[in-house]
Amino acid sequence: MAVGALLAACAPATGPIPPASTRPAAFMRCPDIVLATMPPGLTKTDSVVQALYGNHMGYVITYSTVDRRRQLKTYSGVDLLDALDDLDFSARDVRVGGRDFVLHRTTAIPDMLVAEVEAAGHQPPCDNLFVQSRHLPRSQVLDVLRGLELRQAG
Repeated sequence: MAVGALLAACAPATGPIPPASTRPAAFMRCPDIVLATMPPGLTKTDSVVQALYGNHMGYVITYSTVDRRRQLKTYSGVDLLDALDDLDFSARDVRVGGRDFVLHRTTAIPDMLVAEVEAAGHQPPCDNLFVQSRHLPRSQVLDVLRGLELRQAG
């Protein structure tokens, strides 16, 4: 009897075949963070794409020296401050190159500076835009921020 039921289940369909499910809408990429100025000795060493909520794609791009001591990272769509929420940051608003930033520092990692880009018009999660530096002088980081551009990803 079990063989008969199995054969009946494998028989051709007697009614119309339901339509295939559709794929979700294409991913939307968060804006590209373009750095027109790069501190001497830093080159792109890593790029990671991250799937975010709401069908968005964000990314983290790392620039570093050969020994990886001096670093600059850009975060688009990825909430860096949430990842570092155990650290006690002090924040300061600055305007550099016609753009507003919030600079975050912590005594726990004194050689790190996090610049949060104030980007009007970007919806969550793509409003999470950061530049993180390690072992770079503040003047070099400000030069980088001065040349920062946001471009809509294509």
